[in-house]
Amino acid sequence: RLIDALELPPNPLDQLTHLLGGESNVAEMTGRKSMMVIEQDGRAQYKVRRPDEARALVNLKEKDDFMNGTKLVAIISEAASTG
Repeated sequence: RLIDALELPPNPLDQLTHLLGGESNVAEMTGRKSMMVIEQDGRAQYKVRRPDEARALVNLKEKDDFMNGTKLVAIISEAASTG
């Protein structure tokens, strides 16, 4: 199928995360439930953020990882910074 052959540009947030070292290096504090992860072979795969955590705790766990130095970069969206 033609649509399967399309190579669409990556989501900017996912691309930035990839360029900064991937999800193991970047704490993402956003309202997103999932993300696209770029695999070693260059293919993108849909992945739920922190599938073992309650959704309400995902951003808090990401913040903790950043604050204790486990993750060296933090990306914070307006959705996570209000309230």
